[in-house]
Amino acid sequence: MKFYTHLTKFIIIPYLGVVLFVYVVQRDMLYFPSQDIQPIAAYGLPEKLQDITFTAADGVRLQAWYAPPEQGKDSVVFFHGNAGNLANRKHKYQEILSRGYGLMALDYRGYGKSQGTPNEEGLYQDARAAIAFLQAENIPTKKMILYGESLGTGVATQMGLEHEVKLLALEAPYSSIAAVAQATYWFLPVTLLLKDRYDSAQKIGHIDDPLILFHGTADRVIPIGFGRELFSHAKEPKQAYYFKGLGHNNHNIKTNLDLIENFIQSGFSISSLPAAGD
Repeated sequence: MKFYTHLTKFIIIPYLGVVLFVYVVQRDMLYFPSQDIQPIAAYGLPEKLQDITFTAADGVRLQAWYAPPEQGKDSVVFFHGNAGNLANRKHKYQEILSRGYGLMALDYRGYGKSQGTPNEEGLYQDARAAIAFLQAENIPTKKMILYGESLGTGVATQMGLEHEVKLLALEAPYSSIAAVAQATYWFLPVTLLLKDRYDSAQKIGHIDDPLILFHGTADRVIPIGFGRELFSHAKEPKQAYYFKGLGHNNHNIKTNLDLIENFIQSGFSISSLPAAGD
């Protein structure tokens, strides 16, 4: 009896305390928003990029940067990762805009000047509002490239499930946040605790949009195995590029856009593209 008393006192109760703490603060461990954002001009981006606001279905006011496409070009809808805000991806926007694409770069609720606090369903509502804004600008979904980065790959995947788009492009994606979190916090019952799951692997097999995926073999934030698993569930046409030695935050947007353009110009014919890397 004394053994079980000590077990309860020194192991079980502290462990349950850790579990409770993680459950309470889990969204603070997933989302790292920054409200430090300057006017667009401060980042040296083209003047055609506009700072706009619109409202999600639940009344949350959102900030985004928007530029219309050049004649005949598609629009890139950019869903950024879990840290910072949209301004931290300015080098990616510069390259996208230099190629004549339109751009919708959204700050999720709680990021930048967007109101509210982030959560999975809220981010989906934010993305729906961004797509609705583009549709109101007479940009059909078939002229949209959904580009998701890290956390944003789950948002992009959900939008690909809801809309027929030109292309779904995923940079450093996961099969689900639950799977990544469980692998990281193996000593906790994460799958039972998690509120925001972003279960992309369960969704992607129901998506008919063409898919292109980019992942680095040295990614320590979302290890490449999660990207490979997601890719295995996707329908054709699909193409993956696994970059040797590449980490999580150093993807080359010029390379990725070149590969996207090759995929589109091939008519999404995998046989005519360079082989996916190892």
